[in-house]
Amino acid sequence: MIPGALHEVAAALTASNLQLPSGSGDARRDSSSAENALVAWLQNERRWDIHSPNIAAGHNREWYDLSIDGHYCDIKVSELKSFDNTNAKNAVYYFLTGNADRAPVQWAEFFEDMAQRENPSEERDFYFIVVSKPRADAFIVSLKGIGEIKPAHNNPPFQCNWSLCRTPVNRDWHQARQYLLSVWAETVKKGIETYQRGMPTHFPEFFQCR
Repeated sequence: MIPGALHEVAAALTASNLQLPSGSGDARRDSSSAENALVAWLQNERRWDIHSPNIAAGHNREWYDLSIDGHYCDIKVSELKSFDNTNAKNAVYYFLTGNADRAPVQWAEFFEDMAQRENPSEERDFYFIVVSKPRADAFIVSLKGIGEIKPAHNNPPFQCNWSLCRTPVNRDWHQARQYLLSVWAETVKKGIETYQRGMPTHFPEFFQCR
């Protein structure tokens, strides 16, 4: 279930008619500028007539963009036309472990730590505030109830078409764990296959056992 405060945030953004930066020719720069604008807009308490959510922005080195009434969230600005990278490595780590400290950076240590700390909880989730551009139309996507995702070996753990996620999928913690990790595993497999077809195939002398 998505918390009421997040629904309130999404409704306020949609009603705002906020125009987001776009068209610079640099999609990453546009998205970063849009995210900063959205955080600033949301943190202005004058926007809230009835209930003012406790909205704290993550620092530059945090693994989330916002904490809203204690719920960790990332802002995703998208044209909603295709699959986007989720950059959800740390979101999955938090969902599986409940550890809000920053996860290990190196992949081997990351997976070892995540496996050792696994801690099922039906109450825990991570949320994406998805905002279309150029005009803000916002909705909330839960990691636990995320819709269709697919492998993304160039940018793990997976990609998502946010437009297919407006209606949450009903999963318990264990079902969500199975879904998220199974797609992440396909990402890893595709990455291995890509490397094997690349340098090891065409420069095999550097990969001979010694």
